[in-house]
Parts: sequence; structure tokens; C-alpha cells
Amino acid sequence: MEEGIFKNSTEIYFGNGMLEKCLDEKLSENLKICLVTGNKSYLNTGIKSRLEKIFAKKNINFFHVVNKNHNPDASIIYDSLKDLKKFDPNLIMGVGGGSVIDLAKTISIAIDCEHDFWNFYLQKKSPNLFRKVCAILTLSGSGSESSDGGTITKDGKKIGFGHPQMRPLFSILEPNIISKAPEKLIRVGICDSICHVLERYFTNTNDVTCSDEICLGILKTLIKYGLEFSNNSFSETCFPDLIWAQKLAHDNTAGFGRKQDWATHGIAHEIGVKSDAPHGAIVSIIFPKWMKFVEKKNKSKKFEDLKNYFLKLNYMEINKSNLTCDEIFNLYFSKIIPEYNNLEKINIFKSNYYEISREAVKINPSLTLGNFIRLNENDVYSILNN
Repeated sequence: MEEGIFKNSTEIYFGNGMLEKCLDEKLSENLKICLVTGNKSYLNTGIKSRLEKIFAKKNINFFHVVNKNHNPDASIIYDSLKDLKKFDPNLIMGVGGGSVIDLAKTISIAIDCEHDFWNFYLQKKSPNLFRKVCAILTLSGSGSESSDGGTITKDGKKIGFGHPQMRPLFSILEPNIISKAPEKLIRVGICDSICHVLERYFTNTNDVTCSDEICLGILKTLIKYGLEFSNNSFSETCFPDLIWAQKLAHDNTAGFGRKQDWATHGIAHEIGVKSDAPHGAIVSIIFPKWMKFVEKKNKSKKFEDLKNYFLKLNYMEINKSNLTCDEIFNLYFSKIIPEYNNLEKINIFKSNYYEISREAVKINPSLTLGNFIRLNENDVYSILNN
């Protein structure tokens, strides 16, 4: 196990009715808030009227930024930045799913930036001034409500950046709000969370039995609820358990002390520039392809252990022990989100593979991705072609 410092400072208000309780405690009077929301969930979940009452009671003024895309685009920030600087908010509040919260986090480092904030994402500069961030979650899966980073798209590049100060001060997770999300996006969110765990599970770090078991426990929960959702047997009373598992999947509880991989996400980010499919759908298509390629290169027991664990659960009544790990997860993801079970369904074709492979590795000076094994441009092309 690797040494390090573990800190997750986000305070979680978990449960129905927590929005009023939290904001009554956390928001002082006469604040100025940059309110970042989605285009639909802010209206459809009743949050708008609830926030308006709280803001009126506390005499809070707000500047509204609306994100309308699956992939938050830097242009939204550029268009608002001059007015935001003049407004000078005390707090950035993201109300939505991962895209909205990622946008809020980026605004938090952009407002006081004297140069182009995109330099942070290009790793040319490091931020030293931050506005405080909080989150009200309307769609679970991204884990952005308690993670220290976000992903933004600009000029055909989708890049992630993180800093401990970008982690929300507090986040509100109300199951009654999150359960109102579109059913398809809930299924996509479950698959996204599974992939967050898999990025941490596949490691070459030795002596990580504790976090291995944490990974597998979270996977067991997510796999179970994904199948129940796809079979229309999911009970709404289980939403709190699902949402908590999705939070744990990406707050690094399962990843601390491990050399994590993240190649699959790097490839998915590049695909996300060319496809308007949800990120969770894209990464779910790529992960089995990554497994198929990498298992031939790295003979780690991780693949066999994961396969046996999945078969032992017997959630899908798969009794064929000769199936490989990639085949099992391909079957699973195809069952949960059949709308997104191959690249062509998200308008990515073989003619795109070369450009995606070339651009995906450019994020690192080494022109490689991942840690479980290092992938070069040719490797990425082979994975896409699986």
C-alpha cells in the first residue's frame, strides 16, 4: 500500500428535507451566490421554489448560470466571467449532476484568475485563489459532489483538473430529489459509478486487501441495483443505499493507497468531444474493451478475482465459468444500458478511431495513458477496435 494523506472535507447532508436544514445553517444573510444549474432538473424537482424561499428569507442575491449540455463547455464560463467578476460572489452553488457541479468548481478557480483559466486544465499553471463551492445533487453517479476535480470541454478537448480546494464545502443529497431524475440517466449513472470503482480496483500496488474488499463491496451494491433498475424491480426505499454507494465510488475511500489507472476515462473523454452521449455510457462501452486488451498484457489475478466475484454473486445467473472478465462486464453493461452498448450507437465509427487514439494520449507529456499498463497511441487504437 502506498503512503499518503487522506482528506475528504466535504460535509454531507444526507436525507430528505436536508436542503432547508443545511442552507439554514450554512448560509448567512446578504450573501451573493453564483447559482449554477441544469436546464431541467432545477425546475422539475421543485428545487427552484425551495431555493427562492430561502434566498428571500436571508436576503441573498444570486447570479444565475445555466448549463444545457452533457459536457460542460468552457464557453459558458467565458460568456459570464466579466459579469461574474463584477458580481463578486461569496459562494458558488452547483445544483445538478456532475456536469453542473464540475462547471461550478471551474468557476470557483476562474473568477480570481488573471490569465486564461484553461491554463489550469492544460497544467501550465496552478490556481492559488479559490471561491467556496457547494453542491445540491439532482443526479448521482459522477461523484462530483465530494470529489476534488472536474472536467470541462474547450476547442475540441475534454480535460479534467483537480485541486483539494475545489472540493465542495458541503453537499446536499436528498433521495427524493435524485429519484426524480430520468430513468435512463439513473441507469447510466450506476454504470458510471461502477467504472469509477474499476479504475481504482485495477492496480499493481501490493498489500491492498482492505481497499480491494471496499471496491468489491461497492461493486456488489451497484451491480445489484443496476439489474433491479433494468428489471423494473427496484424499490424506491433503496435509493439512499444506491446514492451512498455512488458517492463512495468516487470520493477515494476505495482508492486511497492504490496506484489507480484512469486510462479508460482518458479515452472516454476524447470520445465525449465527438459524441453527445452521456459520459457514463461512453466509459461503460470502453471498459470491457480495455479489459480485453489489457488482460493479455498484464496477467494480474485482478481479472480472475473480479470475474469469480461477479459469478459468485449470481445476479445474472451466468454459470459459464469460461467467460472472461471483459465478456461478463460487456453483458452486464449491455443489459443495463442497451441504448449505448457499442460505439456506433453513439455515432463513433472506425473512421474516428485514429484521431481519438492520437488525441487521447496527448493529455500526458509521455503520450501514454493509464498505470495498470501504460497505453500508447497504437494500444488505444487496438482497444477501440476490440
